[in-house]
Amino acid sequence: MAKKKTKKAPARKTLKTARPVKRGRKPSKFARVTGGLKKKVKNRFQKFYVLHRPAINNWRRSSYKTKKKQGICVKCKKKALKTSIFCAYHLAKSRVYNRR
Repeated sequence: MAKKKTKKAPARKTLKTARPVKRGRKPSKFARVTGGLKKKVKNRFQKFYVLHRPAINNWRRSSYKTKKKQGICVKCKKKALKTSIFCAYHLAKSRVYNRR
C-alpha cells in the first residue's frame, strides 16, 4: 500500500524569526495624568489640588451637607441660626462681604 501524501502545515514564525515590534517607552502613570501640568502650576501644593480636585470637591460638598443637616455653621463649629446656614458671626461677615 502506498502512503497518501498529506500537506504539511505552514511553519509558524517563532519569536526568534519574527520581527521585533518597536515600541516607545510607555510614560509612567504619573506623567500621563499630569500631562503638561509642570508649566501651569507653580508648586507641589497647586499640583496636588489640580490632580485631586474632584475628590476634594466631593469631600467639601459632603461636609457642607452634613453640617447643614445638623444645624452647625458651615464655616465653623458653632450652632447655626434657624434661618441660615451660618452662625451670627459668619452671617454678619457674609453680609459685609456681599455689600462690596
